[in-house]
Amino acid sequence: MQQNSESTATQLALPMNSYLVRTANRYRKKHTNEANEPTATTRHFEIPETFTDILLFDSGQQDPEKVINFGRRDMSLLLETNHRWLAD
Repeated sequence: MQQNSESTATQLALPMNSYLVRTANRYRKKHTNEANEPTATTRHFEIPETFTDILLFDSGQQDPEKVINFGRRDMSLLLETNHRWLAD
């Protein structure tokens, strides 16, 4: 029974999910507005220059199933060299 009360105490100590979502959205809005970059509303858009250093793949504006992959190149090389991946 001790374990359950610790879980409850931990949950009570954490911020509410709605607070976390609101904080993340406020952060995103602030930083997007600082960069003065438009928000994409369709699949036909160009990726701003500020994101090209983390752009690993873009299937293009003409692709109806547009795929964009962002990440770090050094991490993708690390994944290429390892045969076993673990994900959560």
